[in-house]
Amino acid sequence: MWSLVGNLHRHEELIPLTRVDAPDRETRTGDEIVARSAVVLVDRMVTTEVRATGDAADPGWGRWATFAKVGPVLLGEAHLVVRARGHDRCVVVWAEDVRFARDVPALVGPLDLSLALMSDLALRRLARTVETR
Repeated sequence: MWSLVGNLHRHEELIPLTRVDAPDRETRTGDEIVARSAVVLVDRMVTTEVRATGDAADPGWGRWATFAKVGPVLLGEAHLVVRARGHDRCVVVWAEDVRFARDVPALVGPLDLSLALMSDLALRRLARTVETR
């Protein structure tokens, strides 16, 4: 599962109207990622941390990655976590703590809603991808 979730280039398969410029492999500390949604929203990130517990064959393995959002529109952090729950199940957590780079409070509500909808749709697409493998 981490091979899919941890490869940010593959996120364009999960997030609607989004193109992701990232290495086509599992993310590594220092990787620079640029996601462009609907050709308008540019989301630049840097992988600041990648951690692992256990071997992928271990039923309790886990992988974490933290990303710094560096503008020009969004600032903050994003986190991806995949934790095994036995040999054939896992839990995926995708969390974002972001804010606008400039003070535009009128857009905060729509941003929160669009990020929630985008994350929910991406996780549903991820689940379908895994179920069809």
